[in-house]
Amino acid sequence: MSDLASPAIAQLNAFLRSEIVAVGTYHRALRRVKAPGARATLHACARSHAHRVECLRVAIVRLGGTPTYGSGALRAVARWFEHGARALRGERAADALARGEDRRLRDYRDRLGRLDGRARELVEGVLLPAQEWTRRAVQALKKTPQGAAAARPSESAGPGVSAPALAAQRRASQNCTVPGA
Repeated sequence: MSDLASPAIAQLNAFLRSEIVAVGTYHRALRRVKAPGARATLHACARSHAHRVECLRVAIVRLGGTPTYGSGALRAVARWFEHGARALRGERAADALARGEDRRLRDYRDRLGRLDGRARELVEGVLLPAQEWTRRAVQALKKTPQGAAAARPSESAGPGVSAPALAAQRRASQNCTVPGA
């Protein structure tokens, strides 16, 4: 099946591009943020998004599509990276990251109807719970006294994110398979 013939594969590729941008944005934020607790949270979020990138790539292939790698897609991703870099220069990193997390969460929820059963199960069972976790982690980071620049260093799961919640997110994100594929 061609990627153009499958709205589900096209939508998964759109999610893939967004997740690739998220990984790059977190790496940029990590260059700016020095507080150990905040860095631990940002690293965990970056790893979660990187894992989703891999899950989406695997799912797209299993569904008969081709993950977005073309130069046009890379140009679009580069534009998104540039936008993210401008946002990180002009405001607190936690605010810029929170906006991106909110947008991705809305996209996952709003676009579920465009997906077939197997792709929908992947989003509902793996990607959406992981996205909800990263959103909560960044929202908690925003509530620290100095935003992303200050967080309690002893909290390896991030401020306001419990160790059980982190473990549940890891369990959910370890299953990248597309049901029935």
